Amino acid sequence: MSSEQTSAPATAGSASMRGARRAIVSEEVDLALCGGLSIAVFIPMLLLGFPGADPLEPFHVASGRLGADLLVWTAALNFPHFFASYWLVYRSKETRLLHKWASIYLPCLVALVCGMGVFLSASGITGLGVGLIAFASGCYLAWHYTGQSWGMMSTFAIIERTPFTADERRWLRSSLNILLAWHVAWGFDLTSGLGAVHDAVHAVFPLLTSAIGLAFAVGSVGFIKMYRRIGRIPAARIFVPWLAIHCWYALMARYPFCIILVQLAHAIQYLPFTARLELNRARADAASPRRYVIGAVVCFVLAIPLFFGVPHLQGKFFYWVNAAPVSAMGLSVVLLGTAFVVRRHAVPVRMLSLGVVALVGGCALFWFLVVFVSQALGSLLSLPPAAAATARMIPAFLAIHHYFTDGVLWKLSNPQVRRDLFAHLEP
Repeated sequence: MSSEQTSAPATAGSASMRGARRAIVSEEVDLALCGGLSIAVFIPMLLLGFPGADPLEPFHVASGRLGADLLVWTAALNFPHFFASYWLVYRSKETRLLHKWASIYLPCLVALVCGMGVFLSASGITGLGVGLIAFASGCYLAWHYTGQSWGMMSTFAIIERTPFTADERRWLRSSLNILLAWHVAWGFDLTSGLGAVHDAVHAVFPLLTSAIGLAFAVGSVGFIKMYRRIGRIPAARIFVPWLAIHCWYALMARYPFCIILVQLAHAIQYLPFTARLELNRARADAASPRRYVIGAVVCFVLAIPLFFGVPHLQGKFFYWVNAAPVSAMGLSVVLLGTAFVVRRHAVPVRMLSLGVVALVGGCALFWFLVVFVSQALGSLLSLPPAAAATARMIPAFLAIHHYFTDGVLWKLSNPQVRRDLFAHLEP
């Protein structure tokens, strides 16, 4: 990745930002959202643990009131973070054609493979295909987590005007690659039905967990080299994402069910970057936010029957799970309507509109598609095996597509990405 800075032409909307401190949001918010908050929460969890929890039960926290609370936060943070990447690639005809593999080819290919897995499972031939696809999605997640951590480290190194040298990059990337390998082994250890491979990994997994410490030692060499080069401790924003992922994996090693919490921490890291990208584009675009407001209102109207008008979602549990994000959307629409009537502050109106669209779109993808399609196959077509396989394959499809899309879109070596992401910064 090139360390060369690319500045965008000054615009009226961004002129006021030129004298501001260099940050994605602000130095304090960057530090908190990109790892500081998760470190502060996860370290006490590591030290105090979860009394009464079974460390071997991956979905221990997915039941009861805590599970309901986690699903609310998942709907409010994790689902929109998925939809945000789809927005970036499908937002216009130009982006769809520029990234054909992300927008057309790969989704079709993965949908075909997932469809074959559902067919084989429903036909009673074998359920191995469904398991392997879900496992592949988990392995890709390891690449996604470590890749995002590296992207943030690189971004903040550029913002701080202390980009990594090739030698520092080699040590730090090696550190993250060790964590990637550990995450894949962790997935093998928790996935049944893989035969001798699972048994072999399970037997040595306690030893493999020491790789987290090895990764920390290897990465520390890179930061020590950076310290010697620049003559001071690197800015906290540069190494906090690296520290955070070590905390994530240490918590996952002790309590596998904490992957749910790690997903939330990952989503919190991601959203400020997509927000900054869209904010910079909004400032450079003088167009009226009318179409964004209309889109947000339409999404809100569609969300009412989608989340509250479905008979099997009217139970108390699902009602409260859905009430929080929908209430947030309602408040957002009120704010949007007020801002639109006043006809001022076009940029905030556009950003709030996109937030509503991402929230509704993310919930629709993960609840509407999974619940409705699996229910339809199970009840209307009397194919329970197909329903169960579909309930696993749709999230796997969305996850694989999301991971690939992010890998394509977020490349700092791409001049357009650098221009849009850093347009608010002074040269």
